[in-house]
Amino acid sequence: MAWLAIKALSIGLPKVLVIIAQLAKKVVRNEDIVGRVGGEEFLILLPNTQQHDALDIANRLLQTVIQYPWTKIAPKLQQSISAGIACYQDEEELSYLIKKADNALYQAKDCGRNRVVVQPQKQ
Repeated sequence: MAWLAIKALSIGLPKVLVIIAQLAKKVVRNEDIVGRVGGEEFLILLPNTQQHDALDIANRLLQTVIQYPWTKIAPKLQQSISAGIACYQDEEELSYLIKKADNALYQAKDCGRNRVVVQPQKQ
């Protein structure tokens, strides 16, 4: 199982968040769950998913968001997302796994726009 945490830059336009959610639902598989967790952040639950597959999904979403015609909503509008990935290892509580994904998300944000960071797994 993997969690994908996403932060969007919506510039206060609720329509942008709706579109990002719709784009995410098109990119993920039927068994994956997309949810908004507040503000401009989303979590995507990827059951039965290895880290490399979660990275593929995150990169597909990133490219989908970049290529979307945002200027149809507002002239000169562009969007970027940052994403963090964490895979289940031996966490006793779901909150620990979500925190790992969130930490990876903020590392991605610190590295610049349109980035995906994977939380390292224990060896």
